[in-house]
Amino acid sequence: MDKLTPNSSQTDQTENSVHTMPQKFLTMRPSFKSSPKKKSGSKKPMGFKKNLVIGIVITLAVGALMVFGAWMFLKTVDSDNSNPNPNLPVAGSNVPANNEEPANELPAEPKDDPYKEWLDFDVWDTHQFTEYNYSLKYPREWTSSEDVSKDPKTNQVSKTTISDNQAVEYLKITIFENTYRDDLENWIVDNQQIDSIDLESFTLAGSQSLKYEDPAGLSYNLYISGGEYIYSLYFKKETDQSINSVYGQIIQSFDFIEDPVELPPVIGKGEDTDSDGLTDAEEALFGTDKAIPDTDGDSYTDSEEVKNLYHPTAEGSTRIYESSLVSTYVSSKYNYNLIYPSSWTTKGSDDSIFFQDPGGEFIQILVLPNSEAHANITSWYKSNISINTEGLSTLKISDNINAIRTSDGTMAYFIFGDNVYSLIYNIGQSNQANFMTTFEMIIKSFKLMTS
Repeated sequence: MDKLTPNSSQTDQTENSVHTMPQKFLTMRPSFKSSPKKKSGSKKPMGFKKNLVIGIVITLAVGALMVFGAWMFLKTVDSDNSNPNPNLPVAGSNVPANNEEPANELPAEPKDDPYKEWLDFDVWDTHQFTEYNYSLKYPREWTSSEDVSKDPKTNQVSKTTISDNQAVEYLKITIFENTYRDDLENWIVDNQQIDSIDLESFTLAGSQSLKYEDPAGLSYNLYISGGEYIYSLYFKKETDQSINSVYGQIIQSFDFIEDPVELPPVIGKGEDTDSDGLTDAEEALFGTDKAIPDTDGDSYTDSEEVKNLYHPTAEGSTRIYESSLVSTYVSSKYNYNLIYPSSWTTKGSDDSIFFQDPGGEFIQILVLPNSEAHANITSWYKSNISINTEGLSTLKISDNINAIRTSDGTMAYFIFGDNVYSLIYNIGQSNQANFMTTFEMIIKSFKLMTS
């Protein structure tokens, strides 16, 4: 082969020679490109592990920061709730408000209660009114003044005002004479124009009491029933708890000097235009003229004739039970009979029978066993009604039976056989007795059929 002509094989080798990177550089950054299958026993690349560890660490760090941030937020909210005013330090903290230097002065003394002296109940004065049988206590700094002038229109007999020096806090005690011994609730409804639904019941000084609060909420009244009087305690309504404590103590101190005597109600008489003893309601019941005392002109007044069982509008000796004005009731169980107005209704049974006027007034005949075997009616009355027999009068029932009658004339009692008989006139919801002469007629007509 000619020397000048290069060997083809040599030429190819020269032109196609390959230059490779040194081995130390190849091992610094392995390639992740697809490569021929590794030989058995070769290791995984280390760079992937490092990236995985770094990612986990970052995730944990971010999570921890989020938890810490949430905890700090909740703590801030809780701190705000415990100290509503952010400009004031938390109670018990030494940190000054608004980053000011801590003050060296002591905390301010609590403000004095202006009513502190009033609350010293042990040194209260006592207001005692013997004439009207009551007493109560009030703050010694207060003064009292009485006005005993009477007002016949309202039956007011006394008014006392007890107040502080400025007359800002006070109570008024008004006493009314309960002339007819009305039930307390009925008296308030009739005399104070207060609806019974607005009254609250309670007990004060062992007596029936009722409270009324005015609709405006500015005051309240306590009404106490005590024998022949009704007491009204008026208070201004307050929001200050100290004043309410004063009022409450005054109320609790109210008491009667002596136990009030509960007398039976005094029954007012119904209207009687001609003053003949027969009320206008009875004049209509028996057909008499309410403008003429003696309707039939026989010289006996209409009431005298009715009480003695004579016909008030028929001349002569005509008996009232012979007319249609009355009906007869017969008790076969207890063997008695009587007459009553025909226009009235009967209710009940032989043990307790009622003869009732359409307006609600009624007359009752009540029969009870003489279980304690009392020898006379006065003994039974003391044991069952009242030990006080003052004012009782005596009369005869069925011509020869001894009976007693209460001072107001509304109840009569007697014993016959093994039983006690009670004849009772009840005025119901009325404030006056319209049928007292009718009651007299029934008593007069009462006959025991075995006597």
